[in-house]
Amino acid sequence: MKQTICNILTLCPLFKGMAEHEAKEAFDRILWKEVAYNRRSFYYINGEQHPNVDIVTKGELVVRLIGTSGRVLEVTRIHEGDLIAPCFVLSSEKHLPVEIEAVTEVSLVRATQEEFNTLLDSDTRISHNFIRFLSDTTSFLASKIGFLSLMTIKEKLIYYLREQVMEQKSMQITLKHSRQRIADMFAIQKYSLLRCLSELEKQGLIKIDGRTITILDMKRMR
Repeated sequence: MKQTICNILTLCPLFKGMAEHEAKEAFDRILWKEVAYNRRSFYYINGEQHPNVDIVTKGELVVRLIGTSGRVLEVTRIHEGDLIAPCFVLSSEKHLPVEIEAVTEVSLVRATQEEFNTLLDSDTRISHNFIRFLSDTTSFLASKIGFLSLMTIKEKLIYYLREQVMEQKSMQITLKHSRQRIADMFAIQKYSLLRCLSELEKQGLIKIDGRTITILDMKRMR
């Protein structure tokens, strides 16, 4: 096994709490192969079978849900060390309701369902980590559903801005994402996001200067 792959495996939630050599020994007990995807190519298209178990060792992928009207929701991003579609790994349903696209050049290690079962049975730490990871993923998806279904556009935007203030520890924040990507994260059209930003600025809550946003009245940002 390549040293770079060994290093990445330690980032995977499956091997949390395990030393690098322990993760390597566990993974070497199963049959696996390396697979690569070009930038902008599709890893998965809605409706296809997803029979394999993949861990990303290089690059970034984006998971999108596309409605019948063409509206796009960015569900999440997948990075080095991430297990792809963990909730479907042991599921009898192998058709994912999303599309997954490579944002960059992507490399991953792939195992079959049978080999993954062998990996889980090989070490109780791995099986416990997998259960914990499934629980964390379910919690994230539940929060995402609540965010999308129960909040207005303004509430979503304020929630996002407040999160950025806490993360960046400043009332003057720099947007890490493009406005289009933020709109996709909110499952709204870009013009709706721009209109809401403009309304907040007119109300004296924020000041916009390109990708820099200054929060002027945090008390009213509720």
